[in-house]
Amino acid sequence: MLPRFMAIVVAVVGLGLLIAAHEAGHLLLARLMGMRVETYSLGFGPRIWGFRHGETDYRLSALPLGGYCKIAGFTPDDPAAQDPNDTGSYMNKPAWRRFLVIAAGPGVNYFVAFLIIAVLYASNGFLDLTTSRIEVVPGGPTGVRQQAHTSLELFDARRRRAPLAPGEDADCPDDDQSRQEKPTHRIASPQAEDAASHKMWA
Repeated sequence: MLPRFMAIVVAVVGLGLLIAAHEAGHLLLARLMGMRVETYSLGFGPRIWGFRHGETDYRLSALPLGGYCKIAGFTPDDPAAQDPNDTGSYMNKPAWRRFLVIAAGPGVNYFVAFLIIAVLYASNGFLDLTTSRIEVVPGGPTGVRQQAHTSLELFDARRRRAPLAPGEDADCPDDDQSRQEKPTHRIASPQAEDAASHKMWA
């Protein structure tokens, strides 16, 4: 029960840190582009804790299922978006500045992922996944297959060692002993057979 509870806590905390980094990217770029950030919240729902710094309300909300960064004039129905004289409105900024603010969140996530990989590599290194290490149990199915495969390799090596002579069986190993035990077949012509038969009856 406790390991499952700790797994849930770690997942919630990890997700919260990921969201915090994502929204922090929007916050920093929006300020850098001259936009007014009204709220930076971790979680949704009612505000349960926070503080205000400048024009931004930093808060921790009741439902830890996400987070948001509220920029003035971000939606068309926002009063700041309808005021063309509001210099801090998102809608009154050039398109390239708005694009950078939107891309800042995913950009921070990629940067954090790169940092995590770099820290893991510096501390533990990478696993060697290029080779496979398999332990073969003698007498097991893999061991039997390996022995059969080895026998086939030896048999194939014997066959490739020297070309087969005419009349030799391709299924038999090509060694000196088999050649000595191999019977010799001679094919006689019809004239030779006639001569042999006359000689036998003479």
